[in-house]
Amino acid sequence: MCKTQWSSYEARKGECDVAINIKLSKRRPVDRSADSMNRTWVGWDETASDQVNWDHNRGIYAVGDRVDHERYATLSRNGKIRLVARITGRQEESNLRGTSKKWSLQGEVLQPGDPVREAFLRLPAPRGRNPIAYFDDPTDTHADTFLLTNNPARWEIDRDLLTDWINETNAGHTVEWNWSTGGTTRKIVPGDRAFLLRQGVPVRGIFASGSFVSAVYQAEHWDGSGSIANYADVRWDTVINPDQPLQVETLHQHLPEGLWEPQASGTQVKATVVPALERLWSTHVASVRGPTGPAPLSSVPSGRGKDVALTRG
Repeated sequence: MCKTQWSSYEARKGECDVAINIKLSKRRPVDRSADSMNRTWVGWDETASDQVNWDHNRGIYAVGDRVDHERYATLSRNGKIRLVARITGRQEESNLRGTSKKWSLQGEVLQPGDPVREAFLRLPAPRGRNPIAYFDDPTDTHADTFLLTNNPARWEIDRDLLTDWINETNAGHTVEWNWSTGGTTRKIVPGDRAFLLRQGVPVRGIFASGSFVSAVYQAEHWDGSGSIANYADVRWDTVINPDQPLQVETLHQHLPEGLWEPQASGTQVKATVVPALERLWSTHVASVRGPTGPAPLSSVPSGRGKDVALTRG
């Protein structure tokens, strides 16, 4: 799995697949008569569609031959990746301020629910002053995927904490919290994918997703028995109302080869199932959130306070 962010093409050439990121400022006007792309503004516009933002910001840059090696381009603003496009080519543009060649990118904007788009949106944007940066393509990895479990009959997530998670991830932020990995100790590494599955209740299913940011470690057991349990830290990128999960019955129907009723937390998902699972999850999240934001927590029972140090398996 590639781990390096690259500041120059020559430094990373041949090492692994990377993507190009374009760092944007806020929207500002430009002189159409001096712009070979015939634009009246550039920069990120919060009110514009992804396609419009792409059309206004896919050029004009000194990228040259190096971009021919990349598959994807991203647009970022304030340290967050906002848009992902599949590169299909580049076009030379006029450079009215010098003699070096300048280019615009040509590409297809990826839509919500596309697993490649979702993989990129989980990453922080590359740092640095240069508006152009190269960074690891998250689709060029061999990350594994695991099911973590929560049984409200044994431990309920605090209502206020869960509301915070839902609202934060709906706003495009992530939240970090640890979770029990059951008997799994060696397989999980940072960068692996996690899905949180609710069990032991009438409506069972996946209601959260994220990525591991630590290896497995041991700490006091969540049940207060004084014994030791296995945990891993997770950066959750999506949390929805657990009363509206991607239901186990739906998983069985669409992905019958998967194991959707695990006996313990930390069960690995078959690699052949993961792409379809990601698509199914993205579609479900979009249907639950809708245009007005996350669904209310109408029936999530109250928990035991927000001072809980460890989440439970």
